[in-house]
Amino acid sequence: MSFSHRMDSNQIIELLKQKHFKDVFVSECKDGPSGVGGMRMDAWAMKKSWAHPLTVGYEIKVDRGDFLHDIKWHGYLPCCNEFYFVCPGPEVIQVSEIGPEAGLIYVTSTGNRLITKKRAPYRNITIPEDFYRYILMCRVKIQRAHLYFSDNEKETALAFWKDWLANKTEQRIIGHRVSKRLAQLYEEKVEQQQRRSNELQDKLDKLETVQKLIEAFGIKINTWDLEHEVERKVLNIPKDLQYSLKNLEQSLTKFKQELLKVNPDEHEEEA
Repeated sequence: MSFSHRMDSNQIIELLKQKHFKDVFVSECKDGPSGVGGMRMDAWAMKKSWAHPLTVGYEIKVDRGDFLHDIKWHGYLPCCNEFYFVCPGPEVIQVSEIGPEAGLIYVTSTGNRLITKKRAPYRNITIPEDFYRYILMCRVKIQRAHLYFSDNEKETALAFWKDWLANKTEQRIIGHRVSKRLAQLYEEKVEQQQRRSNELQDKLDKLETVQKLIEAFGIKINTWDLEHEVERKVLNIPKDLQYSLKNLEQSLTKFKQELLKVNPDEHEEEA
């Protein structure tokens, strides 16, 4: 017996769930409330996209006779943009047997993946509001059903949340330490800036004192170079006084020379 004959509809449903794990997915999807003669698709999915909206309907066939005698699938078309038949392989449905309105998907020989054999055309249609109402109510039930997890799923979820809580605690500790260090650095910078400001203020006070003293001598440092002003105001000796000082200097030098001639021994001691 080939692998494809051992596939059942529940296994294919699980593969479709995996295919649409990021999308809205509803198995055994009806087109309205029960008891009013409505139709039911094996699965329906909606992409979570505003830019490229897409809804997909699925009809699962694991028996060739079921496919050959199915005359109701056309009723699913108003409820989806794309419609696919899904089966174990070509022994159930041949690609050539699919009409232009539908697509065809096979299960791979390994049984763990789906492969598109014929892409369904996109039909730009307006899906009935009642259908979306049913989907909304159905999702509430599905969310409750998803509270059940397998043992592996429970272990995976538990490990995830443990890691998440550990990382959250570590991040909180790191964040506290970083913020504390930043506050410390901020205080150090403020104190350093305050000391620098005090030093500058002290220098400014001294410069103001010097400026007042300079201005007291009549030096205007805003209009003349300070060095030239000091030379002009403080060292500007009258010419006759300069001449007298020069003569005095020469006389003193001559007197010293004469004195050394009279007492040479005293000169040697000084040397």
